Amino acid sequence: MKKVTVAFIVLMLSTITIYAQKLIITEVDAAKNSVNNTASLQALGKKMDLNLSGNTLSVKIGNDPELILTQSSDGYFETERKTKNGVVKFSLKLKTTNSQITTAELTGTIIPEGEAQKKVWWTVTARNSDTVTLM
Repeated sequence: MKKVTVAFIVLMLSTITIYAQKLIITEVDAAKNSVNNTASLQALGKKMDLNLSGNTLSVKIGNDPELILTQSSDGYFETERKTKNGVVKFSLKLKTTNSQITTAELTGTIIPEGEAQKKVWWTVTARNSDTVTLM
């Protein structure tokens, strides 16, 4: 009975977690004259770790905090965070080939509360480097 339970748990985990993948950030596009432009340029060459489980995608770039996004449509994930000065919205678009992620385009947009400030955005694009398949 114990072996059946362990086998069942492994089977469930393998169906829930589709795969983990590491991509390399190869392109950066950001609003000029902003802090995000400099920070985004520092992301070039860093690894983007993606873990897809059901309709939830976790994204980790270098030492930055992990970002959890929820699927809103096919290949498109998003989330937002409130800050003291407004809202930061994140969206991520995945391109896949044969069930493998080939490109991930992560865009962050700061939407300030006051009209005196301008909306600021940045996009980093990561390309396929290697794949780690989970059971």
